[in-house]
Amino acid sequence: MLAASVFAMKSFRRALLRTLNSFGSIFGWSTRYEIIKKAAVIINDTTFVLFFMKKGLLFIISLLFVLDLFINKGQPATFDGPTHLTNIAMFFKSMKSGEWHVTWTDGFANYGMPIGLIAQQTTSYLGAIVNFFANNIVLSYNIVVFIGAFLSALFFYWFLRLYFRPASAFVGAVFFHLAPYRIINLYIRGALPEFFASVFLPLLLIGIYFLFNKKQLKGFLLIVISIAFLVLTHPMMLIIYSFIFVPYFFYNMYERKQRFAPIILFSAAFLIGIGLTGYY
Repeated sequence: MLAASVFAMKSFRRALLRTLNSFGSIFGWSTRYEIIKKAAVIINDTTFVLFFMKKGLLFIISLLFVLDLFINKGQPATFDGPTHLTNIAMFFKSMKSGEWHVTWTDGFANYGMPIGLIAQQTTSYLGAIVNFFANNIVLSYNIVVFIGAFLSALFFYWFLRLYFRPASAFVGAVFFHLAPYRIINLYIRGALPEFFASVFLPLLLIGIYFLFNKKQLKGFLLIVISIAFLVLTHPMMLIIYSFIFVPYFFYNMYERKQRFAPIILFSAAFLIGIGLTGYY
């Protein structure tokens, strides 16, 4: 499989270089062509192939994880699935009519409700945006599930790569991906926002790691983004995940022998992230 992948990438590289050479000779892009040619040489590297193989495998595993939702008509009988489908439909209806900051929805509970101020924001808005292209509420719901499945596995893989070799990190990401808790959330509880919140936990952990490893700006921004989207996706998961990221923060503080600067930066990032969700 590896040999076939390397052969395919080399063939792609040769075709790419021939195409660039043709355009370069026609339009006189010699300087730009040389830059692109040097970048294309990277494709020869086996490490480059392995990098995309792991991401591709995570993509395939994520697709298999949610495949039942796509190949069978309708939705599995779950506790919360119909509610989240309705939220996506109501958000889409409001956004289509021009109300991009959704507040009141007329089609909920006969008389209407301020679902836009109550419902989990990330999955409802994302599902509504996807529906502008899919034009099918159930399909949009399934696509959001797939996005959450793939991104959570990918980010968890990146977090594990901070400590382990690629193969070990990949195995860890697969075990995380196929955990019974995630399967129950998806196929029994239908807890879409809770499932999607797992996208932001590894990002938060990566941000904390960067904060203690001389990448403070990247860490700060990742923490802000993660906290904000955790609150907008499922506020209660911020409390539950605190049993993971708070001990991890103090573990890094102990290991790196750093005290005041990380606490100040993390507190500021946390407050900014919360502040960004103030409208909700």
